[in-house]
Amino acid sequence: MQKAQTVRSKLATLLIIDDNPNIRESIKMVLEDTYSLKFFEDGITALEHIKESPPDLVISDISMPRMNGIDVLRHIKKIDPTIQVIMLTGYASVESARAAVRYGAYDYIVKPYDTEKFLDTIESSINLKHQILEDSKNIDKIKDLNKAMERDMIKSRKLAYSGQLSAGIIHEVSNPLSAIEGYLHIIQKKISNKNILDGEELEFLKKYIGITHNQLKRSIRIIRNHLNFLQISNEENLIDLNECLEEILTLLKYQNITVRIDMKSEFNDLPKIRGNSDHFQQIFMNMLYNAIHAIEKNGVIVVRTEIVLNEEQKRFISISFIDNGCGIPTDKLERIFEPFYTTKAKGVGTGLGMAISYEIIKKYDGDIIIKSTPGKGTKISILIPVK
Repeated sequence: MQKAQTVRSKLATLLIIDDNPNIRESIKMVLEDTYSLKFFEDGITALEHIKESPPDLVISDISMPRMNGIDVLRHIKKIDPTIQVIMLTGYASVESARAAVRYGAYDYIVKPYDTEKFLDTIESSINLKHQILEDSKNIDKIKDLNKAMERDMIKSRKLAYSGQLSAGIIHEVSNPLSAIEGYLHIIQKKISNKNILDGEELEFLKKYIGITHNQLKRSIRIIRNHLNFLQISNEENLIDLNECLEEILTLLKYQNITVRIDMKSEFNDLPKIRGNSDHFQQIFMNMLYNAIHAIEKNGVIVVRTEIVLNEEQKRFISISFIDNGCGIPTDKLERIFEPFYTTKAKGVGTGLGMAISYEIIKKYDGDIIIKSTPGKGTKISILIPVK
């Protein structure tokens, strides 16, 4: 066990600051077989070295010329908070050493020091340094895992929406394709047994070829919009929120359930924002599906974008989704952002849409404001600060 500790410690670099050559020599005799050592007579010179090559541990005297040990400690913590610092002090300056601990020193050793206690303190401080670095790596791993889970969540919800959209898309695409087939049949019949076309016949063909081309482009656009929606991107770029909303509204129009709903858009000019378009596609789809499900029969959904000012006259992008559906009961409104909580009927929704949307908007320093009157409708406003 002792051997393992020695091997790990041998990798550690210690930087000693003391203006007393006898102290430096005694520390060297005690530590040189176990650690890599650097010695400095004053704090200013030592700090320059620390900036270039941070050690694992600094052992510093408190009383020194040019810069005292407390100030050295403060500068070290600004350079790298993970560097551990042990203060050396005489009995007369113990209070200063205790103050140094409050400023972030790992511990203090009173001169003349007990060698065993000195070694134990050094070893435990280096262990702490290693633990901090390991914890930092774990935190980074957790952050990466959270990002991956978020991407998977977005992908899963997009696939869920895809299933709901598919029937409408198939129906919508089949119409222009049927038209294309019919027009091509007319054209084929018109030109059969004809070597030369002119006059009315030529104009007739031009007209129907143009109609056929437009129907074909419409089919391609429907499919392309659907495929673009399903794509998952990690990239951040400048986003036109009006354009993003228009794409989602276009997708929803392909569903039969929107036939009974009058979808209105009231778009005003907005500045582009930097972000991930997948985030906003998911949020907008969540809001619109909530509004659709809130309307039992026929109804209206208004999507409005504008710039608004808060009480402090700060500018925000506002995206509002206004429906005349069933509304949300007051006692349920305060729980609307809780994961797995839903006001929808059993089997409709997972209760994650609003929770996920809220978490995403918070990443953009924004907020979601909900106003609802049972039996009359709901207005959900997404606010994003203009930076």
